[in-house]
Amino acid sequence: MEKVDTFIRDLKERRKLETDKYKKAEIERHAEEVEMMYDIVQATENFIQTKENLAKNLNFLTLNKHSIRKVIQETETAKGLPISIEYQQQAMNLFTDGITFMNNFKDVQRILEADKSIDFSKPASDLLDCTKTVENEVRKIRLSFNQVEALHSKVDELKSTLFVDEGDNHQDLDDSVFH
Repeated sequence: MEKVDTFIRDLKERRKLETDKYKKAEIERHAEEVEMMYDIVQATENFIQTKENLAKNLNFLTLNKHSIRKVIQETETAKGLPISIEYQQQAMNLFTDGITFMNNFKDVQRILEADKSIDFSKPASDLLDCTKTVENEVRKIRLSFNQVEALHSKVDELKSTLFVDEGDNHQDLDDSVFH
């Protein structure tokens, strides 16, 4: 009888430890989910803000394209500018790079659209699958524990209904049931 009680006590302690472990893992998992969702929201907001800033700047350059070309043509024909040749070359490179960038805007837009197609639902679905798996394992453990408790109560009932001497036969019964 002591072995059965010890066994049940060990099972209850194990169940309590598993429950505590599960609760702790559940809290950690929830914290990770919240952090991941926050990171996803921040990344999405940053992406949208960057895209808006880029579109705004490109619209500004597009609207001023004629003026920029006129300034470049004037700098090529002007003699004796009040700025050094070094700064003149840097300004011309800036405008030339800006025009090249505007002409390649469709490629940039295609890249931005490709980045927009990132699927954030995959990590979320993986988290849900993991949670369901853990939940199923916990259910299996609870079911096993309940079955062991039911077995223990039935063994106690059988012992009480059998008229067995308290001597060697009782120990033999314990050994035959649990070994």
